Amino acid sequence: MKKILYLVYCVGTLLAWGCSSTKIEDRSNFQPFEIKEGEEITLLWEFKNADNVTIAGFPKLYNAKDFLVDKPLKSRQYYINAFKGSDTVKRFVHVEVIPNTPQQEIKTGPVVLRQIISGPSYEESEYLNGVLTHDIQHIPSSMHVMRTKINEKNKTCNFNVLLLDQLGNYINGYSYKSDKASWTSTNSCGSVSANYSGLKYSEKKNDETLDFIDLGLLIDNSAASDNEDIPLMIKSFLPGLMSGDKIMISAFNQNYHKILDLMPVEQMIMGFDNDFRLPKKSGLSAVNKASYKALGQLAKGHNSKKALILLTYLSDNSSLTYDENDVALFAKNNDIPIYIVGIGEAVNGYDLRYLCSLTGARYYFIMKDELKSLNNILTEIIFSLRNNYKVTVPIQSFDENCTVKKANLQFITNDKNISESVTIQNDYKSLFAANQILANYDEGSSRLKEEYLENIKLFAKTLSDNPNKSVQLTAYSWYDGAEDIQKTIAEERLNAIKELLLNSGAGTEQIKMKYEGENKPIFPNSKGWQANINRRVEVRWLDPSIQPYELLGEHVKSEDEAQKLVEKWESRGNKAYYERLFQQDEIGYRIRIWGFSTIDDARKAAIDIKDKYEVVMEVE
Repeated sequence: MKKILYLVYCVGTLLAWGCSSTKIEDRSNFQPFEIKEGEEITLLWEFKNADNVTIAGFPKLYNAKDFLVDKPLKSRQYYINAFKGSDTVKRFVHVEVIPNTPQQEIKTGPVVLRQIISGPSYEESEYLNGVLTHDIQHIPSSMHVMRTKINEKNKTCNFNVLLLDQLGNYINGYSYKSDKASWTSTNSCGSVSANYSGLKYSEKKNDETLDFIDLGLLIDNSAASDNEDIPLMIKSFLPGLMSGDKIMISAFNQNYHKILDLMPVEQMIMGFDNDFRLPKKSGLSAVNKASYKALGQLAKGHNSKKALILLTYLSDNSSLTYDENDVALFAKNNDIPIYIVGIGEAVNGYDLRYLCSLTGARYYFIMKDELKSLNNILTEIIFSLRNNYKVTVPIQSFDENCTVKKANLQFITNDKNISESVTIQNDYKSLFAANQILANYDEGSSRLKEEYLENIKLFAKTLSDNPNKSVQLTAYSWYDGAEDIQKTIAEERLNAIKELLLNSGAGTEQIKMKYEGENKPIFPNSKGWQANINRRVEVRWLDPSIQPYELLGEHVKSEDEAQKLVEKWESRGNKAYYERLFQQDEIGYRIRIWGFSTIDDARKAAIDIKDKYEVVMEVE
């Protein structure tokens, strides 16, 4: 039987730019089509004003109005190019070939699991959405470096990579056609760089080595969260796992909450509707503490591969005694990459990116209105643990002061060059001891909420165990009334927390108190949960070794700009980070340079920076 395909305008449109006086006019109708194995197709087209037409993979030169008869053995795409001088119109059509023998579901125990990706994608997607076997027509348009793993002995770093086309299809098979592709890398640290070409690579497929995974999902349930659709997304994601995989789910605000213990995926699917319950959203975000506790659970699993996926709407603001280095050390010792999905404008990605790069995992950022893509992201992560290109990159020996190495990995095929830059973070950086929040408050209230008691009591024990250390409690207000009323409420908040610390083991001489009023809101011009976070009591260690003084540096509009400036200052030998700012309903980023034990040290550094780099910085 023969099928005739009329080419649908706009369905397969890739490009329609030109500069000739008479534009090519597409009068064709292309649309995706299904045929049975063994059937023929006839492609018909008409491009008014075109001189000729070519079809990728077919050597013949066709007329502007012409046809092609073909019998595809498997599903494929036909790329049709019409030319007139420099004017070019490109179209494609997908033909799905249905095998004569019906495809069977994969049955594993009492639950029927489906393949995580069962076929090609027909819709544009930034993330993994399908799979294609490589041939000359399938050219990748983006690269996702999913995992980096350093081999100190061999001075190399292995990059696990997905190659995707514009429809989110993973293109496999290049390792079997090595003459069609090559990999290169440019490694750099500061102004020093090294280029490597002809890199060795291999391809891993799940059907060649069966790897089962212990997976942890850690979900932010702070006041900033918006998890209404998350349960349904997780439920639809679970059947894409394999029989043999195990999964656990937990949630956090300033406290850690177990939701479902590590169990076989079939067991979780069967009990999901009854057993999955997120607590009511509230409070702060202890990203580091929660990640550390989730890793402890995950490390007890017996599968050879493990991964933790963290979904968060805020950066860490209440872990108190855990930082990113603590979490990364635990993760690396147990070979557990931490993939993070930052959600919404309140996320400051600096610390989260650092944690991902230390554990060799990918960082994602999406806005709340892009949550529909979360399922694709979860699928992409799990798929990449079993299917990927592994590229081995030599690691240049840089100056000992170089702690952050960058690698720009490039894939080249058919004159197409795609690349992605990755931070190779193997050394632990000194981290700025940021203020942590002990509690936040409702408008006009000094009542200490019960949900914060556990954290404050644990912090009191830390003070009790370190009697030579002292801290400063600072109260901030936000539209709590007139100035005298705000100050009275702030003092009540401070005294209540101090009393709880003292009753829980801290010493009187260890605690200093300070009132800042409305001077430093985290979220200016805010209301709701953001305003409540502005009404807060913070804690900061009073210890010269913590190096509490900072320099306030440049303001930039994007997080990428901020990240580049941080790397520039670090390459100059400074300790730097960036913070997210909200000013007049706009998001911006400010660079901070830290590491000064005294205010005089900070002032001297500001003068040196002005003289050397012509950048004016303020001491804080």
